[in-house]
Amino acid sequence: MLRDEQLPPRWYVVDGIGMATLCKDEADANDVAASSFVAWPQNGPYRAVQLVEATPSAAIEADRARRVPYDVLRAAELTRKDLGETGTNYPAIRTMLSYIEGIAAAPAKEQP
Repeated sequence: MLRDEQLPPRWYVVDGIGMATLCKDEADANDVAASSFVAWPQNGPYRAVQLVEATPSAAIEADRARRVPYDVLRAAELTRKDLGETGTNYPAIRTMLSYIEGIAAAPAKEQP
């Protein structure tokens, strides 16, 4: 959903590893993409793209809310695995893991 107070769309060059370079306009973005491929071919492909500010849709937010508890529990599980039994004997770590698991178990809040 776009808002009226947003910045106008801008042209960027985005490379294969996710770095973006702000450009003056579409022609500049095409030039930067071509010269970047020559200078750093290992980071390609390079794409001239136009990006705009956007807010996540309700469907994206609902999907994220469903995934968060799983992601948090998975992080706690990996922490327990990495620390082993002796690591979880420390009170601070036990408290942290209990807190994480409590967050994951809490019902998702409704979006306004």
